[in-house]
Amino acid sequence: MIRKNKTIIILLLISSLAFLQGLQAQNLVPNPSFEMFKKCPNDYNIKYRKELVTGWYMATGSTPDYFNSCTRLQVGVPQNFMGSCFAKDGWAYAGIIVLLEPPVDSTSSATDYREYLETKLNEPLARNHKYCVTFYFSVAPNSTYAVNRLGAYFSENKIGNRLSTRILNYKPQISLDSTTILTEKQNWFAVSDTFCAKGNERYLTIGNFYNDRKTWYKTLDVSGISKIQQTKIAASKISYYYIDLVSVVKLVDGVMRNIESH
Repeated sequence: MIRKNKTIIILLLISSLAFLQGLQAQNLVPNPSFEMFKKCPNDYNIKYRKELVTGWYMATGSTPDYFNSCTRLQVGVPQNFMGSCFAKDGWAYAGIIVLLEPPVDSTSSATDYREYLETKLNEPLARNHKYCVTFYFSVAPNSTYAVNRLGAYFSENKIGNRLSTRILNYKPQISLDSTTILTEKQNWFAVSDTFCAKGNERYLTIGNFYNDRKTWYKTLDVSGISKIQQTKIAASKISYYYIDLVSVVKLVDGVMRNIESH
């Protein structure tokens, strides 16, 4: 009798594991944690190229970066040119500029430089269906500022222009709470919400979709580091965010059909 019960329990555990694996496969984002790559990165990007890493693209002429623990150079994990940060998931993440040289007053000119990550979903979104969207960001330690703007935009076609490095003027369906600026470094924060798809959205783009004058920022505390490094950070006038663990999951009867530890 005891042996029979053990057999039943084992079968139930196997069935449960298979079920959970099936639920986890519902994430529509390819390479969601940036773990898959064709070539180990050896430096930050200064030139546009179509593919940043397997499944992810440079949406415009601006140049997001790819970080991986496979290298100890400028784009390693955890140590890299923007500071030190372990991945939220696995051993890799991407990085984008969300603000650069913001205007100091109403008479100053704005650069409106932005970097974006773009991917093609594994399948188009279904009309009138709800989806749960989550991605994580971390304020890079060598950032000058933290901001209140970061979001995810879904589109039927690719957006962006490789000849431009400026803002993509779209309203993201998923956004960071714009009333709060999270300034803590070396921690991962989730941007997560649900939305109802219009149908046929196939592309996901992540970044800051608001211009400099509509982006609030705070200067970060760098008092705990060397004076030389403080000077470099102040001079760079940059807000740089690491991005990791992106998911888009279809909701069924209001329940997210994947199991994920946050």
